[in-house]
Amino acid sequence: MMDFLPKRKPTHIKNYGTVICVAGGYGAAPCYLIAKAFKEAGNKVYMIMGARNKDLLFWQDKMATACSELHIATDDGTGTDKLLGIVTSRDYRVSRMDPTTPVSAFMTPLEKLVYAPEGTSLKEANDVLAKVKKGEDFAKLAEKAEKEKEKGKAEK
Repeated sequence: MMDFLPKRKPTHIKNYGTVICVAGGYGAAPCYLIAKAFKEAGNKVYMIMGARNKDLLFWQDKMATACSELHIATDDGTGTDKLLGIVTSRDYRVSRMDPTTPVSAFMTPLEKLVYAPEGTSLKEANDVLAKVKKGEDFAKLAEKAEKEKEKGKAEK
């Protein structure tokens, strides 16, 4: 699998055989054009679109024509698929793993993802992550952080 976006470099369209495109939110617009070009070049194109819920998705009908197979993953399960977790380059090393390893063996499941409210600074995020790693309850930490933010806004 090759990574084409978001490197701000031109996507080299040719027949690779199979291409997987992943789009979320506004990323669907450029991904539509790229998927369409890959399909026209003779590739089998798998498209995975994601959002919090199906109401936040757009262009599913256009995307279906630009790919060989469309999967819609939502956090709440209202799409055709449900987001079960995420995989980042921190979760795996292709060169060190058996290619038949199931993704579920190294994926971070949704229940272990750590979220932060919009506007959270990098320092605040690192502080929360450090506390979560020590075993503190994330839900309580998030609630406390939100209350402190609201308190700070009220004092201004």
